[in-house]
Amino acid sequence: MESLQLPKLPAEVAQARILLYGSSDSGTLSLQALLQEEGFQKVQLTLDLDELEAPPLVDYPALIIAAPSFRHTARLRELWVQLRYPPGLLIVDDLSTSEQVFSTVLPAQVQGQLRHRQLQHTYSQLGIISVPECVFLHEVSGLVEALLQFNPPAEHEVHAADRVGRIAEHLALCCGFSASEASLLSKAALLHDFGKVFVPASILKKPGMLSVGEFEVIKGHTLLGHQVLKRQPGQVFQDAATIALSHHERWDGRGYPQGLCGQDIPLMARLVTLADVMDALLSERSYKPAWSVQDALSFMQMQSGSAFDPDLVIHLLHLPTEVFAEDVQVH
Repeated sequence: MESLQLPKLPAEVAQARILLYGSSDSGTLSLQALLQEEGFQKVQLTLDLDELEAPPLVDYPALIIAAPSFRHTARLRELWVQLRYPPGLLIVDDLSTSEQVFSTVLPAQVQGQLRHRQLQHTYSQLGIISVPECVFLHEVSGLVEALLQFNPPAEHEVHAADRVGRIAEHLALCCGFSASEASLLSKAALLHDFGKVFVPASILKKPGMLSVGEFEVIKGHTLLGHQVLKRQPGQVFQDAATIALSHHERWDGRGYPQGLCGQDIPLMARLVTLADVMDALLSERSYKPAWSVQDALSFMQMQSGSAFDPDLVIHLLHLPTEVFAEDVQVH
């Protein structure tokens, strides 16, 4: 009988410990078998949350939550965000996509985690407390890219993060930020929605109106993104954590999650809020065409003093039109 040919994973990836959490149904067991077929040789299945605590999670480069329910996964997510260097997290709520996930996203994520941990060990041996900021930015960018492969963006979203960062950078320069400070803000702005990695795709991509409970889950991305990012060393992550927490606050205090108003909202979050909404207006959506720059600016002006900082809106109105281009880098 011809032996089964497993995918050619790097040895270190094939030998990495994978923790799979799910219910005792055939779907979860099928996922475990599929992981093994893909070449992952050390897959541990756990069905009991009482057996899982935060310290053992450090031993796993990857944690997979299968067919999640919010009641069962709340504790896992809570444990995950408590870790300074948590394992890679994949949430599989559509079992039909799992084969693609395990053959493309998971190997890249595990390899990134292993490389990250090796760097931690190396720097520790050298007596260096923190890994340089650029290393962490690279690792988080890798995680975001992997999650985008798992949960592919619509075509109109491909350039959104770049444009949000670019608009925020130009606004920051108008506010007196130095060139280096504005550049740092543009990088931090890329992670403003990082907490959405915790939100199942079934909610993020739901075509109809969200229920009250589903909207509460969406709103939670601000808190979860903040919790994860603030544990990373380096100014870019501290800024990103602040932005992640407060970019849905409103000038009039009617935003979330804290209901801050006016100048109580951190300036960098106010800048990214303006950039994020402007980008959304300029982008095509399933329910609307892309707005023109002039129409979008008119809307932002109408919302000045209610949703947005009126001083920042004035700066926005005076930015060069090319700053708002979808995929053109402005210098």
